[in-house]
Amino acid sequence: LWRRLSVFAGSFSLDAVEAVCADEFLPAGTIVTTLTSLVEKSIVSSDSAAGRGRYRMLETLRQYAHERLKEANEEESLLRSHYDWCAALVLKPAGAWWTGRRQLDWLALMKAEQSNLRAALDVCLRHPDRAEAGLSLAAHLFLHWIVQNSQGEARHYIDGLLAQTSAPSAARAGALFAQGFIARGQGDLDCARAAYEECRRLGLAHGYARELGWSIAGMAMQELVVLATMKQPAARSAHFLKLQADLNAADELLARSGDNVIRVWAIYLLGDAHAHMGDLARAEGYMKDSVALSEAAGDVWARANARARLGIVQWQRGELESAREHLQQAIDAYRAA
Repeated sequence: LWRRLSVFAGSFSLDAVEAVCADEFLPAGTIVTTLTSLVEKSIVSSDSAAGRGRYRMLETLRQYAHERLKEANEEESLLRSHYDWCAALVLKPAGAWWTGRRQLDWLALMKAEQSNLRAALDVCLRHPDRAEAGLSLAAHLFLHWIVQNSQGEARHYIDGLLAQTSAPSAARAGALFAQGFIARGQGDLDCARAAYEECRRLGLAHGYARELGWSIAGMAMQELVVLATMKQPAARSAHFLKLQADLNAADELLARSGDNVIRVWAIYLLGDAHAHMGDLARAEGYMKDSVALSEAAGDVWARANARARLGIVQWQRGELESAREHLQQAIDAYRAA
């Protein structure tokens, strides 16, 4: 058990140990007793700072154990088990994340396990044959990275994994959207546009409806910036109509694929487009629709963004008390995440 625990990075839970380390030679029923023995021998310590029921090893003890893991020819199988556990942690509740259920619980779990998630992604980076698996993990982690303000880390993994393989897949399309989303936030607009365009090509060619909706919404975010700078009325109007059509298409695709989180984003982008055209009443209507959808879905992240946009539009319309309430709720949600 000591050598097998070396695949964990940072702290780890009992559930993780049972999932990753148990097999026919080390039955799950023996894990608690054996782990307790390692704690009593000070090889493993209880990690109160990381939360109740979590453990860790000193790095020197972990490295020693990892050398023993290699000698026992168990490294590859244990690293694979560790990745499978990380993937189950991220991907099985992903439906809950994308439809907005239990987001705060999911974010707290990802934060607690981020050292293990990094370790799993590092293995995928080192082994090109695992790049596809890494892309699947990274594509579902990008909002965790955004909430944690870890865009640089996200780009490190996503860029590296995308460079390892060019095979078309839904995971690649999702990772491209994540790359574009994060690059835009960093001001790297050329990278963002290229990523969104490739994501769109993959979505169209292979029928990835959700990822296609993501790419359209992402490109629309870029085009909103262009709309804001346009001066000539006819050009502004044509640009707005194209934006409106694109965002309606994204809304439809995301509704069909059950992704209420990014769908909320697409709807309030529609509101932003109307606000840029001076139609604050229509803009407010779209913002209210996006807030209502996020509330119905139990979403937190997109709802905070939608409430912030609604507050700004209401402030512009002179609805100061309502604006203050929505902006305060947005701030509270950001703090909670």
